[in-house]
Amino acid sequence: MRNRYLARPQPATHDTVPWWRRIPWAWLLAFIACSAVMLSVGTYYAQLQWSAYAGWVGFGTLAIAAGGGWLVFTEGDLQGFGKGLDLWILTSFAGMALISIGAPDGMRSWLAMTQCLLYAWIGYGALQAFTRFPWHGARFLAAGLAAMLVATYTIHTTFASFWGIVVEPMAEYLVWPVGHWNFFGSYLCLTWPIAAVLARQGVNRQARWGWGALTAWAMWSVIRCGSRSALVAMGLQVLAWAWIERPLVLATCRRAPRWLLALGGLTLVGGVGLLATRFATLTARLSTLAIAVGQLARGEQVTEISTAQRLEMWLGGWHGFLDRPWLGHGLGSVPTQFLPYQIQDPRFGDIAIPQLHNTFVHAAFEGGITLLALLLAGIILLAVMLWQAAKVADQPLRGLATGIGLGFLGYLACLQADFHWQVPSLSLTAVLLIALLGAVAGPLRLTHPAWRIGAGFLALPLFFAAVRMWLPAVQAHYLYDAGRIALAQNRPAETVALWDRAFQYAPTTLFYRLARGSVLHSEATRGGVHVDYLNRAFEDFHALNAQAILETSLLKEGVIAVQLNRPQAAIQPLERAAALVPFSGAPHYLLGMARFANQEPTLAVPALARAVACAPVLLYSSFLIEPPGQSVKAEVYAAAEGIVRYWLTLAPHESELHYRLGRIQLAAGHETAARGSFDLAVQELPTSVSERTMTHLDSRLHHARSYLDLLAHRPQTVLEDYRSQVAKDAVDMPAALLMVWANRELGRDKDVTAMAESVLPSVRTLFADATVQQLSDRAVIERLPFSLSLDRRDIWIIQSFRKLSPSFFFTALNFTGQSLFLTDEVTPWAGLPSGRPFAKD
Repeated sequence: MRNRYLARPQPATHDTVPWWRRIPWAWLLAFIACSAVMLSVGTYYAQLQWSAYAGWVGFGTLAIAAGGGWLVFTEGDLQGFGKGLDLWILTSFAGMALISIGAPDGMRSWLAMTQCLLYAWIGYGALQAFTRFPWHGARFLAAGLAAMLVATYTIHTTFASFWGIVVEPMAEYLVWPVGHWNFFGSYLCLTWPIAAVLARQGVNRQARWGWGALTAWAMWSVIRCGSRSALVAMGLQVLAWAWIERPLVLATCRRAPRWLLALGGLTLVGGVGLLATRFATLTARLSTLAIAVGQLARGEQVTEISTAQRLEMWLGGWHGFLDRPWLGHGLGSVPTQFLPYQIQDPRFGDIAIPQLHNTFVHAAFEGGITLLALLLAGIILLAVMLWQAAKVADQPLRGLATGIGLGFLGYLACLQADFHWQVPSLSLTAVLLIALLGAVAGPLRLTHPAWRIGAGFLALPLFFAAVRMWLPAVQAHYLYDAGRIALAQNRPAETVALWDRAFQYAPTTLFYRLARGSVLHSEATRGGVHVDYLNRAFEDFHALNAQAILETSLLKEGVIAVQLNRPQAAIQPLERAAALVPFSGAPHYLLGMARFANQEPTLAVPALARAVACAPVLLYSSFLIEPPGQSVKAEVYAAAEGIVRYWLTLAPHESELHYRLGRIQLAAGHETAARGSFDLAVQELPTSVSERTMTHLDSRLHHARSYLDLLAHRPQTVLEDYRSQVAKDAVDMPAALLMVWANRELGRDKDVTAMAESVLPSVRTLFADATVQQLSDRAVIERLPFSLSLDRRDIWIIQSFRKLSPSFFFTALNFTGQSLFLTDEVTPWAGLPSGRPFAKD
């Protein structure tokens, strides 16, 4: 029986033209050139980074523009774009495969690519069986990825999210879009309309039902992922599809009985209501988006962190675009060039910026008007190809073009919230779908000479000018990546040398100063003091802080200034850091110590008190429990208590503030007042379980009250309090140490030994430094006096551990994440009475 879904006939002269006449030589030369550049750099450093892939895509896009413009000028049609996309697909796969051979996870990349090609072959066979369309060239890859990756991706995600089953991890590299829900939703929005079209136009009922189930699964996965951009994009796609298929919808409404229409309407309304009330992810994500839009409309500050971050990134990207409007800062330059435009917000502090969360803002920052023009030209070309495909006589091909168009409609909506070309699964799928659309649309003629001349003469100059501008940036970024690999392999000297070369290629890149200064500082304090390294690190951070505002670099500059015996030079950057993040303990603590070293004790006390009020773990810092800071300890405790009490007048029902007040009172020796504060903290605990779990407030209060029982010499009460944790095998180290003390007081030697042994693995894990290996001695643990600071994230053994290791406190504090820069690098200065760590005798 003749299949009713035959494709349009191919030109009769297609097979009569020799194959060498059909090769677009201009395209081939352009791709050989850009491939040689990218592969030589990539294989030289033997790695596969996202920046390398972004550079590959960027150079390929420029090569398409140059070669396509030349073919338009010489041949007078846009069919060259279709030919170029064929070569682009093949060279992209081949190029990524060659680069990945030398990558750290090269075998995984190679296997993932092989598996994706296998999926493409299966998809090609399936679609050829459904539509009888004789795919040619590399476009069968588009059919495979457009159809089969929907199935593999949704099945993988569903198993992983619902049942925790990992399906074929080798496929994640290209199939799984980096594991982020925004990329997940964007990929599904790009591909689910293809499955929907196949469900509408399948050759038999079984095929239609299968593709329909796959479409429903994909749409369900979009809802499950909770990506707001994907949810909005899918809504637009559904509305657009309903408008395109309105004749079918109207005909169905005319033929169906009224009772059936009423039932269907009620079912639809009920389903939407069920989604809105049943699924917290969907309602929460959409409600935060609605709140952010309302705040923007009223001119208020956006409270939702994700939206606020994006707005500030877009504003910084706009400022960067205004600085270099024509050619931008270079491909892959956002992670390295965005620091001067990064706006700091105390709500989320220092954040790494790998992308600007908007494809058009990202393109404007990296490529300026040049890349924006190419992006706009690609969108216009896509619209023209869709318009041409809509006039194709064959219904299956026209429906396939409709599915691709709907996919790109949702994809363009998702591009407003993220930059997707860094993700292989998304960028390759988009390119392949464009190639598939070109196969459906056929050749597009440009008959007017002005179009031909303009396209030919604009593409090539833009290509060479952009390459001239962007090559140094790409080379600098490769040198930086090579330095990262050398640093991971414990070759810091080679890292510094590579980053020196990177800085020569991009002398205005502040990110290289931050990275190089951090490595120099780390090497300067390893195994002795290297003043030359410290001076170079100080110069890097000082130059960086003159042009950018980062808590990280400001604290580093202050610490290095103190280590170089310049406490006066440390005060200014530390004051800026304290003003930038006023509720962080680290900058105030370091500022107080710097003022003390600068012979300003009256100014040091308020800073130290603010630090203690923000981070009670600093109550037991080496500076306050040892000379010279011990002389002002009582003043600091009193001032810190006053600060927290003032905060309590503003927020009297804040449980965290009552807990901090109890911690300060306990350190000052006011045990009765501390118990009262802890009891108030328990009464004011948040009703939200998620908030209590996130802050560990329950466990911290439990440890605090048990410690008071320890001071009152009630060991049996301590054991009863922690008995439930023992039954659940959920004892953390503070609880275990308290139980060791209680069992020892009750004379239970066997329990003391067993519990002490249970603590040893945690001690070895947390404090693996060679200077604290003696902490693994069980006898030492059993003899500890258990002066605890009562916080799961704090230091629970203070003075005894300080005697065993002068770096113990700061090592543990750095591990717990309470502060970024209270590490061993400031310990030698904090522990010396003179306050001068590297003063020469």
